[in-house]
Amino acid sequence: MSLQEIYQKRLEIYNEKQRLKVSTNSADQEKYRELHQQHKDLSEAEGLLIARETAKAEYPNGEIIQPDWGDRSKANNIDLIVRYVDETGTTKYVVIEAKGGNSGLGKRLTIGKTQYVQQGTQEYHTSLVTDMIAKEERLGLESLTPDMRNALHWLKNNNVQFRSISDARYDAHENLATVNDSYFGIKTPPPNGG
Repeated sequence: MSLQEIYQKRLEIYNEKQRLKVSTNSADQEKYRELHQQHKDLSEAEGLLIARETAKAEYPNGEIIQPDWGDRSKANNIDLIVRYVDETGTTKYVVIEAKGGNSGLGKRLTIGKTQYVQQGTQEYHTSLVTDMIAKEERLGLESLTPDMRNALHWLKNNNVQFRSISDARYDAHENLATVNDSYFGIKTPPPNGG
């Protein structure tokens, strides 16, 4: 689907959800739940498409991967990671969090499970990569996709820049007009690779 198609479908679903929102009919309530999930899925697709296009434009020599555990799980994962060579010949890494719709940054428990920390912080990155490494150990390296193996290797062994692409806005012709592109600095791997 193109970005315009996603936008148009999200708008249709939103309008239908608004109509069903006030209904007390059980069939309407079920349809509302289905539409809500479709809207959420389309928002995610929108965010990933925008993030991928941004990465292609800004890192034309980069290798862009969207890691997947292969088990339909979205937990303990990143949206995109890019490996590129900068103008000085240095290999660098960027994690891009893709936020569709009006989604905000997430939060998760720290390694010690004592407090919540916001996405984009070093504590969030350390907790996420540590949990990814634990999942890798549970599933076994041989069961992972090549993209997931690469992403884990890069995250365990390299500093990464963290960015978030979010809050897409469209013009009157339903073309993408602006996005928020936030930078959260360099994140280091967990101590001892997790």
